[in-house]
Amino acid sequence: MNDKPKTIYDAYTQGQLYTGDSVHEAKPDMVNHPKHYANGTIECIDAMEAMLTPEEFIGYLRGNAFKYMWRFRNKGKAYEDLQKSQWYVNRLVSLYNPR
Repeated sequence: MNDKPKTIYDAYTQGQLYTGDSVHEAKPDMVNHPKHYANGTIECIDAMEAMLTPEEFIGYLRGNAFKYMWRFRNKGKAYEDLQKSQWYVNRLVSLYNPR
């Protein structure tokens, strides 16, 4: 039985990436949307923002950016942890963007 997806949509719904004639397992996005941070339809970061005051949420973002910068050399995932730190800094910057 050939389980190869026939369309890009089929590949996507099976958690795979379809590039031309080849199919690859989709890598989870551990920086922007880690699966373990989502519960149902809301991500933890959005629930945190809704629960906290603006000042508390800013502190939360600063603390998490610092945490990932502090330990990026110690877990064997330096690049990923630096990206995570940058993600929190970017979220903090977006709060101050005067659109």
